[in-house]
Amino acid sequence: MGSLDQYTVSQDTWTTEVFESKSPISLAALHAYVGSRLPPTTLRAKGILYIQEDPTHRYVFQLSGKHRIQVVSTGVWPCAPSTQLAVIGTDFEFDQVQKDLETLSQNDLASDALACADLVRADDRFELVHVTASHIEFRVRCPVTTLDETMLRHHHHIDMDDLNEQLGVAVNLAGGGGGLVLSLPRPDVALLASVAGPHTLRTMWPLIDLHATKILHVVRRKLAECMCGF
Repeated sequence: MGSLDQYTVSQDTWTTEVFESKSPISLAALHAYVGSRLPPTTLRAKGILYIQEDPTHRYVFQLSGKHRIQVVSTGVWPCAPSTQLAVIGTDFEFDQVQKDLETLSQNDLASDALACADLVRADDRFELVHVTASHIEFRVRCPVTTLDETMLRHHHHIDMDDLNEQLGVAVNLAGGGGGLVLSLPRPDVALLASVAGPHTLRTMWPLIDLHATKILHVVRRKLAECMCGF
C-alpha cells in the first residue's frame, strides 16, 4: 500500500485590536489613521464612531482590506456617545498597532483649510457650506441649469440629496483614500471632509473630481434629452 500524501494546513494568526473613547474623534485623525497608520495586514475594520464634527449623530464605520470605506449615519445617538473601533488582521505587532490606534485621539494636526476651501469655491459643480480649521462641508450642485433643487426634483426627478449621497459612497468605495462623511438627515445632505493633517479634501480631490464628473454627466444627459420645456 502506497504512502498517503501529506498535507499541511496553514492557519494565520488572526488578531483583533480595539480602540475605545468617550471623547469625540476628529475627521482629520480618522482620515490620517486610515491613510497612514492602518496596519498593512489589516483585513477589515469596523465599529461605531463618535465624530467631533457631527457629535449628535451615531456613525457606523466599515473598511475592507482594499481600503473601501463605508460611513453611514444611523441617526441621533440613542445612548451615551462613544467610539468603538475594531481592527482585524493577521500578524499584528501589538505595541505598534495600539500606539497607532491612539492617534485617533489627536486634535493638533496642521490645518490646510484655506487651500481646501479654495478648491471648492473655484469649482462651479460644488457649493461651500461651511469650513473650519479641521473640516469642510460642501455639496454637489447642478451648474448646467438655472432651476433650483425643488424644480429639478419636481420636473426632472433629479434629487440633489441623492446625488450627494452617490458621490460620498462612490469616493469612499473607490479604495483610493476617500474619507467623506454624509451629513444627515435630509434635506440638504452635505459632504464632510477633513482639512487638517496629511490626508484631506485636497488629497482626495482627484477621486471627488472623477466621480462628480461621472454623476453630473448623467444629469446633463437627462436634462438635454428632456422635452418638458423646463
